[in-house]
Amino acid sequence: MILTSQTSANSESIYCSSLVDGQAVNDSVSERALWYEIYEDIDWGLNQQVHSEKILVGEGAMDNNQRVKTWSNRFTQKSVNAWNGNARYYVHLDPEGALKKGCLGAGKLID
Repeated sequence: MILTSQTSANSESIYCSSLVDGQAVNDSVSERALWYEIYEDIDWGLNQQVHSEKILVGEGAMDNNQRVKTWSNRFTQKSVNAWNGNARYYVHLDPEGALKKGCLGAGKLID
């Protein structure tokens, strides 16, 4: 989850096979678009971006307790190159603009 006071946020990394579904939210209270990015979590900090997509303000919704109310599906069964059949991936959420804040949203991967 990303709060309006944050410049970015990462999810926990999970093991995924070669097909991954993604979901994201950029609530209507957000001030700007939110970048939903998937990274392969590689040892020694050499993480590699494998997908990037802009989520417009109002795609999906959060409730008053900052929990996801409605997800916006980003892609279905996206083919992600998986090293040796599976690998660790995580979502990175980044408001549009260098070191900008102002997005309330979330993102997740589903293997």
